[in-house]
Amino acid sequence: MKILHAADFIPSLYNPYTGGETLTLSGDTVIDEKFDKKYRVTHDIIEFVEFESVDDHKKQEISYTFAYKDDEKINEQLLKHTWSGYYNYFQTGKFHQILKLVARCHQDEFAVLGCGSGYDVGQLIFLGAKPRRIYASDLSIHSVRIVPHQLRQFGYAGELALFTSDLDYVPLRSRAVPIIVFEALHHTPEMHHSIEKLLKYGYDNVIFVEPTNNFLIRWLAKRGLAQRIEYSGLKPGRLDLPRLRAMAAEQGYALSIRTLWEFPEDYFRRLPGNRVPLVEWTFLRALSIWSALSNLVKFGNMSIVHLVKRPAH
Repeated sequence: MKILHAADFIPSLYNPYTGGETLTLSGDTVIDEKFDKKYRVTHDIIEFVEFESVDDHKKQEISYTFAYKDDEKINEQLLKHTWSGYYNYFQTGKFHQILKLVARCHQDEFAVLGCGSGYDVGQLIFLGAKPRRIYASDLSIHSVRIVPHQLRQFGYAGELALFTSDLDYVPLRSRAVPIIVFEALHHTPEMHHSIEKLLKYGYDNVIFVEPTNNFLIRWLAKRGLAQRIEYSGLKPGRLDLPRLRAMAAEQGYALSIRTLWEFPEDYFRRLPGNRVPLVEWTFLRALSIWSALSNLVKFGNMSIVHLVKRPAH
């Protein structure tokens, strides 16, 4: 694996805050000369996110990752793929679907935004992705610094470009690079606003996986049975499919959605016989069958989405 120096991939970036298209490197600083903006480069990671400048919601997200300076916390992130088989059953299925969508993009590189410590990037490599280059970004530099360690353990042999960025301000210049966001948009203050900004810029392919709303989830949430609090202490949002469809049509995108159902492991562990392997296997298989059937009418609590930019007329 080759971790790119900032100078190697600056031509692929622009300044999403100012629109500045010419970035230069001076020592450990990226400079947007036209708008007199400067961004640090730390351990080959370009820092477009300045903690002091983000809103309180994002400050809270970043603050949680301060613990990633601790070796125990870092190792915990590197071993995320060894968590329970129940957890990985759902995750692996979603990553396989992402790989199929990435293959349809016919590109030898992709960007994973909101990648955290790189678990999602690592799983794509583990399951067979072989891109020439990966752009990996998260809100927090403490998370991004772990990404190379994730990829090394899965034998990634390509190029790796690292930067911090806000999902509302993505610095990738090329619209041809497929954008992947795995369960990160619901961490933003308003995920539909973040999706709309990606589409307005005009990326050719936007792929994401997010928790999804429907009438059943709303009914359960009112009774306190479906609303989660994230590890950072924030209450996440859910994707609204009718709103997404309207947004895709307005911005000129073809939209494909695969819905599925997930049942939280902590809820499953309250059921009788939950530690019996046959019970768990039967439950998961039944849930998969229900997901396949309900996908016919796009009814689920999780969605795998692919937005493809339509050619301009």
